[in-house]
Amino acid sequence: MFLLIGQIGGKEFFNINKENFKIISPQSKEVLLDYYNSADLCLFPSRTEAGPSTARESLSCGTQVIVPDYMGPKTLSPPAIKSSLKIEELNKKVNDFLKISEEDKKKISLILRKKMVDDYSQKAWRGAYINALLK
Repeated sequence: MFLLIGQIGGKEFFNINKENFKIISPQSKEVLLDYYNSADLCLFPSRTEAGPSTARESLSCGTQVIVPDYMGPKTLSPPAIKSSLKIEELNKKVNDFLKISEEDKKKISLILRKKMVDDYSQKAWRGAYINALLK
């Protein structure tokens, strides 16, 4: 089952199999955390969101995310999976991820969470600010 939380922006997403797909209205960050933590994969095909905060939230919960390849090399790469927004490539990236064993998905989840904590936690940013200001 695929859930779309938010709004549909592109007409190509109306051509998907509706039996496996449900649209949910935008949710608060607190509710989104429950979805991130229970999901196998977060697909983030946004053309309009200014920053990848949604993708970072997903990765922080240990949930792998597929992001558009136009997000620069320093933005979430690694650990996010990058893809064009062509539906064929997105399908391939999703299918490739879903073929990974459950044991390997758990290992990936731990790596993702650690990467986000190491790179984006308050402690990491505090250190970066101190280093930048004291140089």
